[in-house]
Amino acid sequence: MLILLDQLAHNLLIWFARRLKRYLPPTVHLGLRRLVRDVLSIHGLLLFDHHANLHTVLLDSAHPFAYAIFRAFRDEWFSAHLSLSLHKF
Repeated sequence: MLILLDQLAHNLLIWFARRLKRYLPPTVHLGLRRLVRDVLSIHGLLLFDHHANLHTVLLDSAHPFAYAIFRAFRDEWFSAHLSLSLHKF
């Protein structure tokens, strides 16, 4: 079971990196270690409604990868009736 979870995590990271790469400058190289350390450690805020359902994710606009993440995933969030926004913390 641990091997399957490891494969799932690896595949999700690869998918995330490929998706994000389209919105980054060509000089930026994202290996898995850098992806986890630099990109997925972005500060933000999750907002829930009174039924504990997630409705908004606020990303720190000062983070160097925030705009790329916003552009890469905003359409999916919008189609799921969720809000993905940049915010200055």
